[in-house]
Amino acid sequence: MDNRVLAGLGIAALLAVLFWPSGSSQKVRTTFEEAEQFLAAKRYQDAVGKYEESLLEAVKPFVKTEVIDPDFPTLANYKIAFAYTQLADETTDVSYYDRAIDVVEPLYATATVPKHRELITFLWGYVLFKQKKFEEAEPKFREVIQNFPQSLYLENAWYSIAQLNFELKDYDKAREAYAAIVDGFPNSSFRDDAQYLVGQTFLLEREWEQAFRAFDVMTNDTFPNSPLLHEAAYKAAYALLQQDRLEEAIDRYNRFVTNFPNSYL
Repeated sequence: MDNRVLAGLGIAALLAVLFWPSGSSQKVRTTFEEAEQFLAAKRYQDAVGKYEESLLEAVKPFVKTEVIDPDFPTLANYKIAFAYTQLADETTDVSYYDRAIDVVEPLYATATVPKHRELITFLWGYVLFKQKKFEEAEPKFREVIQNFPQSLYLENAWYSIAQLNFELKDYDKAREAYAAIVDGFPNSSFRDDAQYLVGQTFLLEREWEQAFRAFDVMTNDTFPNSPLLHEAAYKAAYALLQQDRLEEAIDRYNRFVTNFPNSYL
């Protein structure tokens, strides 16, 4: 090749480097932080716009995003999906769930950072749950439980599995998941609800003795200050009544009236 041609190509390459629009790492960080502030303030549309702006800046030449996150594009896109989910929850516009899925599904296939995979998997399960796609949601929650045993979302995953199986009337699987919360998360805010719903599943199956036992363990000692104690006490008496254990049922109803004089029951 002619030396003059080589020289010309070299000059052209240099000019491309010098004058090609380059990005700013600091601008990416600033824009991302603004998006985070909008997200915290529940200004979800504004947050989406800023996350998208940060992604556009991040792909420009010479921009370094590793100082923000090892896989910044995945993180920013997850945040967009999360914001869409919050918009769906708050506005009841379920089309935002579809937008969240459109973002999350390709992320799931490519994410390599473990924390990202954890967040993406749980969010995907949550959105599927909200869309009442229970059979698709359950594997996602179980994946969180199996692959991320230290996840902060473990009890949420178990409770979601319990609830979706309750909806599907698969009460054995629902009870297994409720029991995982009662036994494994002593400080969980779901714990009293989970124990109560164990009893409710037995009640729906007309398993009166097992229902009685499940409701009977709910006392102020085992579940302090639970708002469900009065309903559990009433249903324990009701389960005894269904077994024709009349004297015991009468005693329980009398105790119920004494202990819960303001209950609607």
